[in-house]
Formats: sequence, structure tokens, C-alpha cells
Amino acid sequence: MRQAVTKRGSGFTLRDVEAAAPAAGEVQLRVRAAGICGSDLHGYREAGRWPAGVVRGHEIAGEIVALSPGVDGLAPGQRASVEPLLYCRACEHCLSGGYDLCPRRRLLGVGPSPGGFQELLTVPAHTIFPFDPALDFATAALAEPLAVGIHGVRVANSMVHDAAPGADRVVVLGAGSIGLLAAFYARHAGAAEVAVSARYPQQAELARRLGATEVFAADEAGARALEEWAAAHPVDLVIESVGGTADTCNQALALVRPGGRVLILGVFTAPVSIRTGPMLVKQPRVVSTLTYGRTGAHADFAIALRLLERHAGALGELITHRFPLGEVADAFETAADKTRGTVKVTIEP
Repeated sequence: MRQAVTKRGSGFTLRDVEAAAPAAGEVQLRVRAAGICGSDLHGYREAGRWPAGVVRGHEIAGEIVALSPGVDGLAPGQRASVEPLLYCRACEHCLSGGYDLCPRRRLLGVGPSPGGFQELLTVPAHTIFPFDPALDFATAALAEPLAVGIHGVRVANSMVHDAAPGADRVVVLGAGSIGLLAAFYARHAGAAEVAVSARYPQQAELARRLGATEVFAADEAGARALEEWAAAHPVDLVIESVGGTADTCNQALALVRPGGRVLILGVFTAPVSIRTGPMLVKQPRVVSTLTYGRTGAHADFAIALRLLERHAGALGELITHRFPLGEVADAFETAADKTRGTVKVTIEP
């Protein structure tokens, strides 16, 4: 099988390797779609953060081709998405459903565990989430970033016990795939108003289609307009989804109402300074989440797939470009250049 492997500094090497048969408790998936994540782009853009020898890609969907003996409830030919978080399944966090806090957790496609930029992928059976055959593979791969938004919003909402349903006013900073999907879920979860800051026209248009009631430009003038709007419309929850080196944590603290909530979803690539004055005066509840988990019987990933099945047309519009595995370098160049109308770029091995 072919796989795309990172070269130190930047770029990829395509190589052929032999695919191992699934071991006990494992499933082998033929990868049909693997999305390029914003965290992939942070590493791609910044010198020194792109290690060699990694098969990246953690937004994955495909079809099952082989099962190890003893794996029940799955069958060859099923379409499935992969929850790419690996964890011990034995610690107190895993046993309570909070496996995103497992001290041994690791993510496919980030370090030594290979991800989806290859033709075949072998993973533990418990990471497999089947979906409706009518759902497009690339759209199903959006389950990963959507689950990130779902988990974050659910955690942020759990900090409030007396709010009336549908009463929240939400601001989402950033309109990449995580920000757009978090805005969609916040609206789906009952937010009365959702405002989004977007840097590019295609992001602004998608934000409106996914339920945003207000859209502001992500520039100085837009930031001032958003701050004026927030002053007149007190904001219950600010979701930061930009990360990188942005000053969006301080922007979130400036926007949130006293006693409101700030949710940090963005992955920052450098230390950030936070002005503590607004925190002391406003006393917001600040929380950060990175991946996803399970509350009782309801896994964030399963919720994401059911939403994708019901809203495939609208959510599928995030996918603006598709590339074969052999053009993975061009795919990253396109994903990094938002002036090409890019939102989500998918590799289709």
C-alpha cells in the first residue's frame, strides 16, 4: 500500500509498504477520505515543527476490509469513521468516559501512530464508528472536527445549571472548520444568537448557512464592530478556535459578559500572554478542551455522525477541495492558501 510520510522541515515522501493484518481486537480500514486539519497546517507553516517520518491525518473515513477474530458488531464493507484518539481504557478517566484526559492518550497521525494519509489503516475496533452508506466519505470524515466542537460546547454548557434553554448568546472567534462546526453545534444546541468572526468571504458565507446570526470581519475594524455589538448584546459564551499565535484569548475575555464562559478550542503554537485584569473583574468561567469523550452512553463522535447524516448537504459544503494521495503536497499548499476559496481540503487515497 502507499502512504504519504512527512519530510523534515516540510513536504512529503510517497512510499510503498506492506500492510500488516489486523492483530487481536483490531480492524483494517481502506481509507477513502482524510481531512487536513488546522493543527496540521500550523506544523506545515512553521519551520521546526514538522518532524520527519509521520503519516499524518486524523480526520478519517473509509470502509472496513478486514477484522481480527473475535471482533463483533462490524463487518467487511461497512462504511465507518475513525475516532483517532487512542487511550488505555483502564484508568479512572477512561472508565468514566473522559478518555480525553487519559495520561496515556495519543492521537493518530500526530506522532508514532500513523494516520489516514495512506491507503490502509489498522486501528482498535473500539475506535470504529459506522455511518449510513448514503453519507459521503469526505463528509463523514468531518466527524472528528465536529466532535471537537460538540465536546467543547457540552463541557462549557455543563458549567451553567440555571440557564434557560435557547437563551445563550455565543461568539465564535475564527471560521476554520473547527469554528464553523462549533458555531453550527452551538446553534443546534439551542443558542439564540451566534456571532462568528471570519477572515475570508467563503468562511463568512458558510457561517451564515450554518446558522450564524451575525458575521464580523476578522480584522481591526471587524474586531471593533464585534466589541461594540457584544457591549450591546451581552455574550454568554465565547469560543476561541483560532490558536496559532493569535491574541484571541484576550479578545475572548474582552467580549464575554461578567460571569460568562470562555471556551478555548484553538491549538496555540507559541506561549500567549493573558491580561488578568478582565478575568479578575468579569470572573468568567474559562475552560479548554482538545478532543472528545463520552457522557454516559453518548459519545461525542456518535453524536457528530448522526448530525452529519441529518445535515449532510449543509455540512458537506465545508469540503471545498479534494486531492488524491499522490497530490498530498498540492493539497497542503491549497489548504494553506485561503485566497483559493479553501475551507476544508480532503485527501482521498
